[in-house]
Amino acid sequence: MLPPQRRPWVAAVLVGLCGARARGWRAGRRAESRRDGQPPGAHRVRAPVETNPSGEWYVDAGLGDALHEPLPLQPGEHVQPPFRLTLEPDGDRGWTLIHDPAGGFRSMRWMTDLASAGDFVTKHEWLSTAPDSGFVQVPMAERRDATGVDVIRTVTLSRIGNGAFTAEPIVRESEWFEVLADVFDLNFDGHPPEWRHSLWDTVFARHRDWQASRT
Repeated sequence: MLPPQRRPWVAAVLVGLCGARARGWRAGRRAESRRDGQPPGAHRVRAPVETNPSGEWYVDAGLGDALHEPLPLQPGEHVQPPFRLTLEPDGDRGWTLIHDPAGGFRSMRWMTDLASAGDFVTKHEWLSTAPDSGFVQVPMAERRDATGVDVIRTVTLSRIGNGAFTAEPIVRESEWFEVLADVFDLNFDGHPPEWRHSLWDTVFARHRDWQASRT
């Protein structure tokens, strides 16, 4: 499974193979009113087409539930169901993406200074291992499609957009792994049973902690 922090760099390689030019930028995401430390990973791609004569595109493959496809790098509102996304210039060398209120974060800001994968090693390690990292605290998976987003947070599966729902918490290990495989294409059959049991115990314990915090 490819970590979301690395996906933009893989996307940049694929874009290059298609004949377009991609450049990496430093970026930070805001959840509600605070910066949550999302690692840099935005890319600008130059590929002129009739609907976007300037050829400047904003591409991000690691932004969770926001983009389904590249956005023209132009100020204004862009509709990608079920969300309305807004791009705004931020000074002379920056941009801000404002997410839909129904989305999973508030906004994402980036500068157009060039960046390389090596600039993000320290932050990537922190996000992957630190106890207070959101990626460590809340086990989750997301899958974006053309009409919405499937999300599982610990043991609760939900969907935003077309066919929206929130299911009852999953309480059986076998069902949880089935959902990961069927909905998110995450298959753990190759892992030892004891590893799967340990992962399930950890995830379900996080769910119980969340329940206790609400009482």
